[in-house]
Amino acid sequence: NNFKRDLFMRKIVALFPGQGSQSAGMGKSLCEIFPEGKKIFEEANSVLGFNLQELCFNGDKEELKKTAIAQPAILTVSFIAFKVLQELFAEKVEVVGACGHSLGEYSALVAAEALSFKEAVRLVHLRGKFMQEAVAPGKGKMAAIIGAKLSEIEELLLEIKDKGVCEVANINTPQQIVVSGDKGAVDEFLKICPFKSVELLVSAPFHCSLMKPAEEKLACELEKITFKLPKFSVYHNFHAKKADTAQEIADLLRKQVSAPVRWVECVENAFKECGTDEGIEFGNGKVIKGLLRKINPSFKCYSLGEGKDVELLKVKFS
Repeated sequence: NNFKRDLFMRKIVALFPGQGSQSAGMGKSLCEIFPEGKKIFEEANSVLGFNLQELCFNGDKEELKKTAIAQPAILTVSFIAFKVLQELFAEKVEVVGACGHSLGEYSALVAAEALSFKEAVRLVHLRGKFMQEAVAPGKGKMAAIIGAKLSEIEELLLEIKDKGVCEVANINTPQQIVVSGDKGAVDEFLKICPFKSVELLVSAPFHCSLMKPAEEKLACELEKITFKLPKFSVYHNFHAKKADTAQEIADLLRKQVSAPVRWVECVENAFKECGTDEGIEFGNGKVIKGLLRKINPSFKCYSLGEGKDVELLKVKFS
């Protein structure tokens, strides 16, 4: 009977969004259909010492933009969404692997039971705080470059290497690369860049060498945690592979802070090695779904972040 059930279960890769996916009202409609979600918010509140649920449901979007609030907010809503899957679709869906974009890597590790939810909430709140403190407001900048290959961006970066820090931060799709660094250096890069660019409204220049102070502070916090081997494969942003040991996870989370997010490779490796073409984005927004379409149009990605998504998935997995 188990064999028969396994045969008909949908194998999916769990995908978790990062910073930038937050919005006012996040998590509210999920908690309306899944009351357990409010208990998860209460756990987060007890760790943080402030009312995260109130900020997510009714908060001001400027407040939610603050890195030290956005990171635990996104993690919490993603975890609630994952719990909804476990509760309602356990007989239909088997999670065989996971990837998380930047902060989303913590959500993936919580889902895979390699890290406890409470420890993750504390870590990402501090991670956000350390990242914010690493560079003074207004001193850093990030920009997405559309329509250029990685090799073309790297060539252009060589031309301005004496202008300050400007580095590849995210490889989001084969044609969308994000650069990050000193405001002046990024501005110089944009002057010589012939491709379309979009400045990102972020509070600090993430995933570049300016984040080294944050990486060092986070390392001290990561040392206090005992990680477990994940229940399913988690593909890490730093090298786009699985960790070999539970001990290696802390090191990969540390390095990730000031290194590029190798999202394209993460996703491609996860889908290929897990032997599926279906994924679910757990959490607020549909950023990951949009990126996936551009990485490989044959990958199917469903969303689970709002109450209405549950009804759509029930039809999809019926």
